[in-house]
Amino acid sequence: PPKLSPITGAEHLVHMNEATLSCQISGFRPKPIRITLCLRRKRGEVMEIYSWDSEAQTGSAAPVAHHRDEQSVVIAPEREGLMGNGNVQNLPPAQRALRVEMVPVITTSEYRISNCQCTIRITPDIEADDGAKLTVRVYHITLSAPISVSHRLDVKGVNPKISKIVSPLRILQGESLTLTCPIYGFKPKPLSVTWLKVDSGGRETELLRWDKGTSTICDPRYLHELAEYEKQEGEEEDHLNYFLSNVTLKPTVRGDHGAQYVCRTHHYATEHTAEKRMEMQVLALPELDPIQTSSEVLSVGKETTLSCRIHSFHPKLLGVRWYKGDELLASSTDQAHRGDSHLLDCTSRATYRPSVRDIGKRFRCEVSHESLQHPKCVSWELKHLVSKPLISEIECEPEAPECDQPVTLSCTARDFYPATCSVRWYQGRKTISPANDTEAAQQDPESGLFSKTTEMIFTPTINQHGAEYHVEITHSMEMTIRTYHLKLKDIKDITCNTNPPIYGKPLTLSCKVIGCDICDVTAEWRVSGEPIEREMRNTEINQNSVSFILTLTPTAEHCGKVVSCWVKRRDLQHPLKKNYLLKLPDVPPTLSEITAFPKDPPINKVADFTITISGFSQRKVEVKWFKSGEPLTEQVVTSEPQVGEDGLYSCNSTVRFPPTSNELIQCEVVTNKGKYTKQFQCKSRRK
Repeated sequence: PPKLSPITGAEHLVHMNEATLSCQISGFRPKPIRITLCLRRKRGEVMEIYSWDSEAQTGSAAPVAHHRDEQSVVIAPEREGLMGNGNVQNLPPAQRALRVEMVPVITTSEYRISNCQCTIRITPDIEADDGAKLTVRVYHITLSAPISVSHRLDVKGVNPKISKIVSPLRILQGESLTLTCPIYGFKPKPLSVTWLKVDSGGRETELLRWDKGTSTICDPRYLHELAEYEKQEGEEEDHLNYFLSNVTLKPTVRGDHGAQYVCRTHHYATEHTAEKRMEMQVLALPELDPIQTSSEVLSVGKETTLSCRIHSFHPKLLGVRWYKGDELLASSTDQAHRGDSHLLDCTSRATYRPSVRDIGKRFRCEVSHESLQHPKCVSWELKHLVSKPLISEIECEPEAPECDQPVTLSCTARDFYPATCSVRWYQGRKTISPANDTEAAQQDPESGLFSKTTEMIFTPTINQHGAEYHVEITHSMEMTIRTYHLKLKDIKDITCNTNPPIYGKPLTLSCKVIGCDICDVTAEWRVSGEPIEREMRNTEINQNSVSFILTLTPTAEHCGKVVSCWVKRRDLQHPLKKNYLLKLPDVPPTLSEITAFPKDPPINKVADFTITISGFSQRKVEVKWFKSGEPLTEQVVTSEPQVGEDGLYSCNSTVRFPPTSNELIQCEVVTNKGKYTKQFQCKSRRK
């Protein structure tokens, strides 16, 4: 009878991988034998999946059994489904047949003892065949019942491999990006994929989960797509799975920078869990505001600051350069500060002095940042520039003009830009239009600035002596006025023999008129427009000139006053006036000691307290009296200031009241120069 060995080769069964099992049937005679394979899956019945009978192989196609016979399986049509040779991939795993192939090899010795080596090839499915019982049964004429050997199938899956998470080279704030995690080389297919975010404190937040084809989104800001690789026609079928798990989001610096994104997989067949992590480094593109200037109107040669606000960027490291055309400018950039959105903000500045040659040039602020593939820039064009004119005083040619002789008044405006510059001359309030003021402004080829000289030519008469001429030069809506007083050399300015004048000391003023006769001219001296009556006047007559002389003793009444000499000539319609300002000093008052009458006033008896205020130049003074700090307003008498022998004012002030006890009497004098005080300690006696 035959003997049956255990089934070998089933120690390492892998899902959908072909495995070769073997079983030895030995020592049987006669040769005819029948072999069947049976399979019992979990919670299923035993079913015969294969049957082979050596005697069924007959006819001319049957192998000849000499000392060694090799025979292949012949599958009956009705067993084809059981043996898994049909296309049943669309059935559930439990309903799919085990894919099996067997090659029995019989060898017979010279003593007619046969052995059969059974090679069984199966392709197990982990869902259907893991834990199933495979049985080999042998039928032989010497056996009253078949002998069998069984083996429980232990089918394993293949762990998924997981690659590092793939992300764009630059992750930008607010721009949609996809994180891709490749999961490959595993079987069977059932798998779960979970995406999580880990904050700086290590706290995990689940974002979404894909489990056996079903997606669960925990945060609506994230989208998920799982792409499965499908083998192309002609590729070898290995039943391995290849997934790409794609998560789409719009990152922010505040919410995502420095956070870890985790793709975690769990393979149900192998109970294997794996994960990959990536730290999110979010960049934010810098935004550049338009370039601002330190003033609306830029001036030639005046230091100007160009500024540009750079904001909404991350991280902090930033490179800023300023250019005028291709020329690099010196610049500085503030320390960046972080706003509520965790984005950074700073201002960069460049300082330079513009020239006319810069008009039309473009200035640019160029920013380099790791979020940028190329530098980002904003530019500004210098279109307008102003240079205010430097305007000279009015010059007269000749320096000492004469009556009835041509005179040229000129004024020069230089270093101005643009060239437009208007000029208008006046005599008093009357507009004069010089016929020769048609010359265009001349441009300096080196600096590009303009210059212009305006002239007015006229022949003065004696009536124009002392006339006021002025020129208005308007440039860039700003007006500059220059004034000239015509002084014909026929009348000299008033001279003084004492400079500066001194109070109480006589001085002499002289006004000389040239080119006239004493019969043709008279003079009148005035102070602040009022005729002088009492002062000594005199006249000196010289050849071709007359001098009018005034001897005056200045007093405080003359302080700040103007002395005028009004000259009348027979051929003049109006008198000519020459002025002289008496520059007398402003002198503060001197206060005497306070005296009492009676000298030691008795208590509760009326007494007088008097002070003398002298030697001051301003007539207006204010006198206040105080008793022990309390103001005294009644019975106060202050005399009018009078001019003394020293030429200065003086006055007296008296207060009358009955003292009560030892009281402090105080007098305060207030002038334009300040406050001055004197005190008196009252030592009253009882009567």
